[in-house]
Amino acid sequence: MPRFDDLVVAWVKNASISKENKLAVMQYCTRGVADLEQVGVEKNEAAIRNSRKKVESLTYQLNSKAEEQSIRDTPAVKLPIIGAGLYFSSAENSKTVGRDSTYEAIKAGFRLLDTARMYDNEEEVGAAVRQAIDEGLVAREELVITTKVCNPENEDAHALMTDPEIDATEEVYQHVRQSVERLGTEPDIVLVHWPSAWDLKDTALAAQKRHDIWKGLEKAKEEGLTQSIGVSNFSLSHYDELITAGVAYAPAVNQLEINPFVPSDDLVDGSRQRGMIVQAYSPFGSHKHVKEMLSNEILVAIAEETDSTPAQVILSWLTQRGIIPLPRSTNPERMAENFAKAHEVIEFKPEHLAEISKLADGNKRHCPNPYDLA
Repeated sequence: MPRFDDLVVAWVKNASISKENKLAVMQYCTRGVADLEQVGVEKNEAAIRNSRKKVESLTYQLNSKAEEQSIRDTPAVKLPIIGAGLYFSSAENSKTVGRDSTYEAIKAGFRLLDTARMYDNEEEVGAAVRQAIDEGLVAREELVITTKVCNPENEDAHALMTDPEIDATEEVYQHVRQSVERLGTEPDIVLVHWPSAWDLKDTALAAQKRHDIWKGLEKAKEEGLTQSIGVSNFSLSHYDELITAGVAYAPAVNQLEINPFVPSDDLVDGSRQRGMIVQAYSPFGSHKHVKEMLSNEILVAIAEETDSTPAQVILSWLTQRGIIPLPRSTNPERMAENFAKAHEVIEFKPEHLAEISKLADGNKRHCPNPYDLA
């Protein structure tokens, strides 16, 4: 049986990264690990699998660069490396703030705009887009507008996701039509906001509803109401189950809660392997944890070492993994900073990435875990 160290060396030798980083990766993966000949076969195999995943993940991150991505079912639609999240709480006056923030986001340079039926601001987003176009700030074809349907927090969506008597396909199709009317333009992308109602325990019903909902999005796409369709908060099993049931178009996007506290590594890797572009909402953490994250000593230390800010560290950590962050802000200056920082490259070291990986904390998740949903 080969020694563990020898296996790591062999993997890293084939990695397309610098000699300095190869040495650092090897040190990271072998540090504190006993010779595998000293442990049982089961532990041996698990250690090999886990360590190889570390090598592959670190190699990917160190060797990646942020760049726009083409959607597989509509190659003409190019997704920028960063987008503007447009969810604002009722306390923030979603409608007024939605219009102002959308307009300011476009002024700051954002071309990917993310809203949803549940956000109750599609009309305001559409109005801001028309204003920006009228003022010559942007052309419609430069923008990628995303909206989402089927959030169980909406009463009508909850009903179509749980009531066996409701034709979910037709209802979702009509919801997309309504979004088009509110926006005043066809959204470029429409996502299924959630794979199932959070309180639904009937897995068979959830699977059937998911498939019916997807058929509604496919109908909307085929009739030209949107160019591309995808999902949000889907686990890998939700995706695989949907594909097995039969689809005309596979989901092109999976939008997930991703940040250093909730890295969602398996969902990111699995979604990418299945051909989906991954987007990250709440990249700076939930509203309860934003201050904690941006003042985290590990992120602050990396920011100081790389002459950047904690926010820039987080954005680069995402974009260099091919993940599109969707930060939200009502502050024009912060919007401009987020947009600019996302386009600045940080030269991460393997130890930086290893330190960030220590921040994972499932208790700091804002939304339900996709794996907990039927």
